[in-house]
Amino acid sequence: MLHEALVSYLAAVEVAVLRCDPVYVERYVEEILTPERVNLRLRLRFDHGYLLEIHEAVILSGHDLMHLDYRYHCQDERNRLVFRYDSTPHFPDLASFPYHKHLPDTVIATDRPEIEAVLQKESLIYRHWAQRIDAFFKGSFPDKREAMGAQMASNAFCT
Repeated sequence: MLHEALVSYLAAVEVAVLRCDPVYVERYVEEILTPERVNLRLRLRFDHGYLLEIHEAVILSGHDLMHLDYRYHCQDERNRLVFRYDSTPHFPDLASFPYHKHLPDTVIATDRPEIEAVLQKESLIYRHWAQRIDAFFKGSFPDKREAMGAQMASNAFCT
């Protein structure tokens, strides 16, 4: 039987996913390895074509949850990187090693964000640019809307 702390964590993740709108859940896997360890794999597709993949390995250590590994990868409708947080130990000079964030043109030091924050960030990217594009192009040609949307999205929330 899965420990209550992990049950609560997985329930909170599920609620956070349900709050994302509009989103299509392509994959949602909770792999229970032991009562104190779970792997989580999500693949979410947003209406504007963005993809968000979440992979985590979480254990219970004493009374605390600990992430052994994580990756939160977001790409646009053309498979271009928007952001990726991960713990792969390949940037030893960063102050937050092994934690870091990939952006389209750089890698920066950062702590591991909570899944809820990552999901909210992706939802905000969608809502922000969808509103701006619709307001700006009201009545314009769809091809201009798509081109401008892709350009704006590639520059969105890159800090």
